[in-house]
Amino acid sequence: MEKQPAEIADLEDITTFLSEEKKVKMEKYRKLVSQNPSDAEAWISLGVLLIQTRNYNKSLECLNKALNIITSEKKEGNIPKNLMLQNALAVTYIQLGEYSKAQECLEKALTFDGANKDVLNNFAILFTRIGKAREAIDYFLKILEMDDTDIHTWENLAELYRLLGEYDESLKCKMRVLELSDVK
Repeated sequence: MEKQPAEIADLEDITTFLSEEKKVKMEKYRKLVSQNPSDAEAWISLGVLLIQTRNYNKSLECLNKALNIITSEKKEGNIPKNLMLQNALAVTYIQLGEYSKAQECLEKALTFDGANKDVLNNFAILFTRIGKAREAIDYFLKILEMDDTDIHTWENLAELYRLLGEYDESLKCKMRVLELSDVK
């Protein structure tokens, strides 16, 4: 049996509680990183899957492994890989309560694609978590400028307005959700 990288050695315990689909994906990525430990994309994919399973510390290990590979290969210009990596790192840091690190990653991700809706959404989530609702609203509004049919963004915006006591604005957002729900 081939030696597994340390970052994935104890993933067996995690798979016990996963859906069949996620078990298959977990096994696929574990195999990929075991066979080719220098495959940054496989490490990123494994890290993202671990975010979905709420294993944030393990996710961080995998994502940092990918970052080290990309940095050592001097492939920092690989925009899609780096955008996904920085965004996934930010999500992980948000979940771990490391908000300044999350903001750093999101700012870096925006340098690769300043109009990426996932990154903008995660900025809004970050600002919501740290109590900066106005900044969060600004990011949700940026997303809606690009796509005013994004139901989840309208729902998030409605909730923020409600929390701020701006019930008329919240109601407008909820009405937009209902309009969009009828369309789909």
